[in-house]
Amino acid sequence: MKINLFLTLTVIIFLTTWGNTQSSVVKRVEIDRLDEISIEEVVEVGENGVVLLSKGLKPEGSDFLWIIDQYSADLRLLNSQELQLPKRFILRSKFQNEKHVYFYFENFKDEYFLARVNIETNSTSTIKGSKPKEGAGKVLLINEDLVYIFYNSSKNNTCKIIDFETKADTEFFVNAARYKRDAVSIRSMSCDRDLDELVFLIEGTDQQGRHLMLASYSIKGEFKHITDIGALSSNYLYAGKVKVVGSKKYLVTGNYALNNVEAPIGLYSTMLDGFDIAFYNETPFAGLQVFGKDVRDDSESARKLRKVLEHIEVSNHASIVNDRGYYILSEFYRAEYTSSAAAGVFFGLAGAMLTYRFNGYRYEGAAMLSFDWEGNLLWEVPLELSIESRPTAKQLHVNVEESPEGFVMRHPYGRKMRTVLLSRDGKIDAQYEEDTSTSEVTNFWHDEFYLSHGTFYIYTVHNENSLENRVTTKRKAYFLEKIAHH
Repeated sequence: MKINLFLTLTVIIFLTTWGNTQSSVVKRVEIDRLDEISIEEVVEVGENGVVLLSKGLKPEGSDFLWIIDQYSADLRLLNSQELQLPKRFILRSKFQNEKHVYFYFENFKDEYFLARVNIETNSTSTIKGSKPKEGAGKVLLINEDLVYIFYNSSKNNTCKIIDFETKADTEFFVNAARYKRDAVSIRSMSCDRDLDELVFLIEGTDQQGRHLMLASYSIKGEFKHITDIGALSSNYLYAGKVKVVGSKKYLVTGNYALNNVEAPIGLYSTMLDGFDIAFYNETPFAGLQVFGKDVRDDSESARKLRKVLEHIEVSNHASIVNDRGYYILSEFYRAEYTSSAAAGVFFGLAGAMLTYRFNGYRYEGAAMLSFDWEGNLLWEVPLELSIESRPTAKQLHVNVEESPEGFVMRHPYGRKMRTVLLSRDGKIDAQYEEDTSTSEVTNFWHDEFYLSHGTFYIYTVHNENSLENRVTTKRKAYFLEKIAHH
């Protein structure tokens, strides 16, 4: 006799709301080998299914066995690839694009190992090589067969180019002015193969000061030029996102504050044409429609808004560009804390202690902003984000896609998902809402399906007909579930 106890939050929510939801389990797969392997990564790849990375719990001599399993969208096992890696290799990161899933390993002997899973052909290819000494790699960008990895090494700021077509790698020095090693942070990167442009947005910080820089290279790593973006404003410019939009033309977007210790007060965007600045503009949050009212009067609502803006945070999506201009989608939120008081004796004196506990992020709303190619704000469309929970990690909740007519945006609205169809002129053509099983389901795996996965225990009763010899054993297993949302 076996009893399955589900221990993941998603499934618990699903079972407790069964009678009131429009969801159902379409397919379930159980992996009953957790005494031999551990599931390290579960990567959703849309209509191409799921990629699982597992590690053998017992080494085989001087090597560990790593297993890459590929499942279809119907959770049918398509391919299983075994990799023998020396014990010293550690999984550092996973990343993916439309065609591939990558698993990046490093060791302390200055070596790397990169496995690439083709989710269309169900095949795996690998490259092994050396990395800069004492440098921990951070994967920055994938461009077709080229993978760019940045290392804050002890000697130089190094970017390695790994070419899966030639099975070779090269590396080049990244110019960050005087800044090196931990003083250098690569905040954003963009690549255009046709224009032979590889661009870094770099933040350098040390005891002498801080610079926000844009450095341009060819896709093979040949240095072109570097520009100090932080000098464009007297405000503090937070590192944002960079996009190549033409030959020697780069669009940089981000947030700005009065100084480095205060909350951001607006958005900035700038176009660089080689060494020249085509335009630079700043858009204050206070004037955006998403907050509903101008903050400059003495009304109660304006005072409350000023209080909110003192602690506002913002996350920007990657810029969307077309022949009309560029578009920035921003989501606004602030941290919330709960307080409690306790009476007692503290440091030998009777009194009370007031404590604050982080309670997650409260989302205030979102805004879609349209700019022309001279940096002028054309229109703004506010979005009402109604998120019942308080996420404890910063995340993007709005999904936006460009369409021939304009934009399609989906975002949480209470226990529903709201879809907004937006024209290119900033007019809302239509909007509608759909029920969801929980307010947390904002991103589908593919179509109208989402994936649930986690561990559970299998209890087996031996000799159940004997009171004296009855024994219950327990072992752990893993499950994947395809859940339909109707």
